[in-house]
Amino acid sequence: MSVQMSVFLLDKSVLRRAAAGLVKLEFEHMLGPQELEVLSLIYVAQAHNTRLFVQEEAYNILSRFPQPEIRLLLSYVEVMKAARYFKRWARRLRSYGFTREDAKLLALAVFGTDEAKSILGVQAILTLDASLIQNYRFNFTSLEKRLKKMRVDLPSPYNAVELPLIMSPGEALALWGIQILSQEGEIG
Repeated sequence: MSVQMSVFLLDKSVLRRAAAGLVKLEFEHMLGPQELEVLSLIYVAQAHNTRLFVQEEAYNILSRFPQPEIRLLLSYVEVMKAARYFKRWARRLRSYGFTREDAKLLALAVFGTDEAKSILGVQAILTLDASLIQNYRFNFTSLEKRLKKMRVDLPSPYNAVELPLIMSPGEALALWGIQILSQEGEIG
């Protein structure tokens, strides 16, 4: 994966940390390492014209909060909508030990689109969920084979979808050559 990535899907753990970080900044409290990392990622993504997407459910929940920090966070993200074959792929992912919620996130990353239907899938999912990352990486080869087999029978553009990478915000920042210093001056 190169630095020219243009589309990320953020999971709810990343959104939670971003929201908490923005609230802490508002009240001039120190950020935790994950909050610093996530907010840095959002800033760097904006600077590199990277589109950030979230699941519709997460967006709807956050949009109920009137706080300016939440409104600011929502201004940086777009909603990823399920496209054709989303449900089929999500069902298949469940057989690899993914929770229903994780399977939906992973399926959206492959068979998701924006409001204008100008994209299909994302280059990477960003999460702070270590078990999700581990399970995905462990099953990656099997998932790739299964998706390749499924694609054979799909019409264009669905027959060209690919699995995304899955990584932490820190790993994504490293792709841009950025290391985060904690507020104590340590590399996070």
